[in-house]
Amino acid sequence: MGRVQHLGRGAGGLAGAAAARGSLRRRMMWRALGLAIALAAGFAIFYLDAVTPRPASASAPPDRFSAGRAMADVRAMAPRRTRWARPPTPGSGTI
Repeated sequence: MGRVQHLGRGAGGLAGAAAARGSLRRRMMWRALGLAIALAAGFAIFYLDAVTPRPASASAPPDRFSAGRAMADVRAMAPRRTRWARPPTPGSGTI
């Protein structure tokens, strides 16, 4: 009568419960490690893909983007600086 059996823990008693907790912790550690590796790999791929290329001159081949040709187009489309293109002076009453 000196021995009490715990209900719901099986034949292993406390030792079985401790082993199950250790196994759960080990699985959670491997999952966390896998998640960290996946996040690091995703960040590395994103960073390497997001690097901006160097600007090419206007003499670059026509099938490649050229910053020089683009700036010429921007200058052609931009309005000339006139009295109406500037923002109004604060307190002048004009909108």
